[in-house]
Amino acid sequence: MTIAEKDNTQKGQELWAQCLTIIKDNVPETMFNTWFKDLECCYWSSAEKTLKLKAPTAFFQEYIESHFGQLLSTSITKYFGQKVNLKYVVAINKEEASPVTMTVAKDVLTSSPQKILSTGRKDLYDPFVKQSHTQINSQLNPAYIMDNFVEGQCNKLAK
Repeated sequence: MTIAEKDNTQKGQELWAQCLTIIKDNVPETMFNTWFKDLECCYWSSAEKTLKLKAPTAFFQEYIESHFGQLLSTSITKYFGQKVNLKYVVAINKEEASPVTMTVAKDVLTSSPQKILSTGRKDLYDPFVKQSHTQINSQLNPAYIMDNFVEGQCNKLAK
């Protein structure tokens, strides 16, 4: 990372801190501490208009996007400018020397996420690929269904 990139990232961290003040004013303190406290700005490029936020888990990233997307968009637009490309970096396995990262590129104004899983490993499950379902033999008796359930004194609680 060059000196200019470090300065940009430091400036991004300052701008992100200002974004967090807006978010903190608009959500309850417990929600802020749960969902936003651990988000960090790890990269900002004013030339590319790219902001990368480091999230603890992919679930954090998905929850924040679905529940606080508009608030996040508004605060980023206010401090970083229009048409910022927001990306999330998520370390999937912290024990590995080079963590697997998930980058979600998102144009803040259009809300069109593009998910890219970069692993370098072939054995890792990719959640974005539709998996084929196999038929499982449950070994349950098909005659025992709730439609022909007989209610008596001994099984009154079961229904």
